Amino acid sequence: MKKIKEFFGDMSHWYHIVACLVIAAVVALVSKSLWSYGGETELFANAACGFIGFVAATCCGVAKEVVDFFRYGRFDAKDLLADLVGAAVAFLFALGM
Repeated sequence: MKKIKEFFGDMSHWYHIVACLVIAAVVALVSKSLWSYGGETELFANAACGFIGFVAATCCGVAKEVVDFFRYGRFDAKDLLADLVGAAVAFLFALGM
């Protein structure tokens, strides 16, 4: 846990994790409620909805980093990694929906 705190030391990285987790979870839940089961298993539907949420959250994270690059001239790879961590955790939650 100490290494994780050191790696994501700045609080903004934790905000990225939580924001992408929420975005991915909400998109996964909405897509799950709109999903029509056409013979596939529930695990497949959960994985597909989780993947849709993962992609949506990752796109939001990349877009935010691109805006930061053009606005402030800096691109923070740790922010992008934090976005991916949050989206991946939400994907794992979606598998259990």
